[in-house]
Amino acid sequence: MFGQAQGLPYNLSRPLVYMNMGLLGAQYRGPKNQYVAINYHAYGGVAHGTFDDDLRPGQPGQPTFSQVTGLYTNRTKPIAAIGGSIDINRSKNWAIRLSPDLILEHFGTETREFFAISGGVVYRMGKR
Repeated sequence: MFGQAQGLPYNLSRPLVYMNMGLLGAQYRGPKNQYVAINYHAYGGVAHGTFDDDLRPGQPGQPTFSQVTGLYTNRTKPIAAIGGSIDINRSKNWAIRLSPDLILEHFGTETREFFAISGGVVYRMGKR
């Protein structure tokens, strides 16, 4: 079903592309009340991108995967995440967290920026 596309001169199909990041940084607890709390954070570090996993080595004289598709070559580059989080308190111990971020990465020839958002549930333990 997802085999080699007809008419393409190279045997390329569906590579696995992934990125692993290691970031360190600081977080600041902003304004808060019984209903909501805001946190600010800035993290920096490195990311390793693998853009051609699951591909068999090419034939001699055949261009590399990144040359044919325009994806990056496998490399480790700097990355940063700047953003914050909003905790919407449901009770003393439970909260819903939304965390938007501006991601800055430099895998290509220029720094690219993109928006990311994550969310989850927070359970606080202890007396505070």
